[in-house]
This record gives sequence, structure tokens and C-alpha cells, in this order.
Amino acid sequence: MKNPMNIDPRAKDLLGYVMTWDVGTGKHDVVKIRESLLKAGLDESMVPNLNMKNAFVRALRALSKNSLIDTVAKDEHCIRFQLTDKHVEGRDYIEFQRKAIVTLELNTGNVLCNDANVANSAKALLQSAMDLRTGPDISRYIKRLMESYGDMFPLNPSKGVTYFVPIHHADLLGKVESFVTELGGYLPLWPVPIGTERGNASVKVAVENGLESMANELEAALKEWDDSTQDYTKKRMWKRVEKLEFKMRAYSGFLQDRSSVAKDTIADLRNKIQQKIEETEVTTV
Repeated sequence: MKNPMNIDPRAKDLLGYVMTWDVGTGKHDVVKIRESLLKAGLDESMVPNLNMKNAFVRALRALSKNSLIDTVAKDEHCIRFQLTDKHVEGRDYIEFQRKAIVTLELNTGNVLCNDANVANSAKALLQSAMDLRTGPDISRYIKRLMESYGDMFPLNPSKGVTYFVPIHHADLLGKVESFVTELGGYLPLWPVPIGTERGNASVKVAVENGLESMANELEAALKEWDDSTQDYTKKRMWKRVEKLEFKMRAYSGFLQDRSSVAKDTIADLRNKIQQKIEETEVTTV
């Protein structure tokens, strides 16, 4: 049996790999993450800097895990948050009590609060949020890498824990595995050989569900259109449909007898887009 961690992108006897990963619960320095991406031959821009607001919300959550965090005022210069403590009083009711008002100056990153201890802790946690990333962050980067440069299809769509990756992307998968390993994580892979009845059927279902999910996302976005929808939004929708059609053609071999169903789904989506465009144009006139 071939070692599943020794990926050969030229292999012809596999449909692909089943993948999952474990990056632990610790935090990783942003610089280290980017260095690991480059070392694996991947794009370091997959790890952008957090904007100040998102980083600060993370800091506030770490500061007071049992508090509610609400934006109470904002402008181009600062955002003001309220921390509200929540207490269960016996079995009768929940008591809410304002804990602090914290202001973030967007241009400077300065933190203001009437409670000096809260302000100092928030500043330290803000810097940590800017410099460090969590396990869920790493998981998002893995998904973004696979979806940007390849494809992966969830074997359990409701949970998204384990994925099928077509053999076409074995080289990319090897790079992602190197990236995860460099960070001290683990990315186990199981080869799916060609020709097994159960393997073929499982791959067909995974790919079909994945393409259907993409089509459903586009249709959900389409329902939000109205007479204010911009032309660039409509053009972007057509490009996303073209990308979906490309994927459908690329994976028609995996879909087997379900290929025609996928084609019909995309054709129906095209008709709905055209109909929606006509409806919004009539409303605008």
C-alpha cells in the first residue's frame, strides 16, 4: 500500500484523498504563519492583517468572556463599545449590569475607558489579537487555500469536518500538509482508489453535494437583488456561474450519471438570473 502522506501528483490510480486536519488549540504568531506558507510554496497574502475593529472585538471577548459586547456609537475616528455583565438570579430572571464603556480610536489604536484596569488589559489583548491567530483562524486559511487554488468537497456537509480532494489537486494538498506540519499540526490523508463501488459512490455524492451547495449560495444571493442592485454585482454573479460551470465540467467524471442533473441545475440558475435582471430593469424604468 502506498504511503498516503507521500503524495504523487502524477498518480493515475486514485480518485483523490479524504482529508481532515488538527491544528491544536494554541495560538500562532502571524509572522510564523506567513513564513510557514512561504516555506510550503503557498501565498502568504492568505493571512491578512485583522482590521482594528475586529481585533478589538476579539480583545474584548478575551477580556470579559461572560459579558455582552455591543457597539453603542461609531464614526470615522472611533468606535465605542459597552460591556454588559450577565448574571442569572436564581431561577427567576437574568440580571444585566453595565460593566464599562470602552472606546477604540481607529487611527491610533488607543483605548480609552473610565476603568484604567480595563483599558490596560484591553490594550494588551488588542496587541495580542493583532499579532496572533487561533486554531479556527488556521482552519479558515486552509479552507481558503483549498478553495482558491483547488477544490474540496465536504463528506458531511452539515459539519464540514472531513473533505474529499480530487487527485487533480494532490500537489496543492501536499503543500497544505507541509504548511500544517510546519505549525505543529497534523493533516491525515486517506487515498481513495479508482474502481471501488463504495468509493466511487461516496465521491459522486460529495462532489454533487458540493456543486449543489455552491449553486444554492448563488441563488440565495440572487434573492437579495432589487432595483438598487448595481451592475458590477450582476457581472460578478455571471462570473461566479461561469466558475461553477467550469467546475461541473472538470468533475463530470466524478459525477457519472448525475452529470446531467448538475447541468440542469446550472441552466436553471442561469434562467433565474436572467429573469431577475429583467424584473429589476422593469422596476427601475
